[in-house]
Amino acid sequence: MLLLVIFFYLYSGIRFSLWVALCAGILKDCFSTMPFGTHIFSYMVCACFAVFIRKHWYERGSSVSKLMMVFLLTAAHTLIMAFLFKMVFEEVHWLDVVTSVWLPEMLATMVVALFIFRRLLDVARLLKF
Repeated sequence: MLLLVIFFYLYSGIRFSLWVALCAGILKDCFSTMPFGTHIFSYMVCACFAVFIRKHWYERGSSVSKLMMVFLLTAAHTLIMAFLFKMVFEEVHWLDVVTSVWLPEMLATMVVALFIFRRLLDVARLLKF
């Protein structure tokens, strides 16, 4: 879902990215044990953080820049969700967050990111979006 938010920001701009973040957050919040709105908030913040990353570090057409954006936004998403979890529930064990949540999510997202971006671009061109 985070890859969809990033793709829509890079392809269509912040408005569509915020709509996708809202829809993705609602979908994840419907099946989450966290209070409703936590995923919406997290995806919206990541969409806004993508604006900052694109302005300062992103180079258009560079795969390395796309992977850097995915890396930074995945790290931001994990941190935001961990802080929200800490606010709602008890204590957060940061070593467990890094080894059990951040590292697997980072590896899986980075591995599929460029493939997904190419396929989404093909779909967008096919639909003339």
